[in-house]
Amino acid sequence: MQQRQRYLRDPDWHFVGAEVFVIGFAYNPRLSKAEAPKTWEDLLDPKWRA
Repeated sequence: MQQRQRYLRDPDWHFVGAEVFVIGFAYNPRLSKAEAPKTWEDLLDPKWRA
C-alpha cells in the first residue's frame, strides 16, 4: 500500500476504508429564467457563470 493510503487500512486488516465522491447540481427554477443545463458541456456556457 502506498504511504499516503496507510491511514485507510486497519493494521490488523479487519477493515479497509474507502472514499466516494458524488457531485450534484441543484437550481431554483424561480430564480433562473433560462432552461437549466442538461450536460457538462451545457454548464460551460458563460450564462451559468456566477
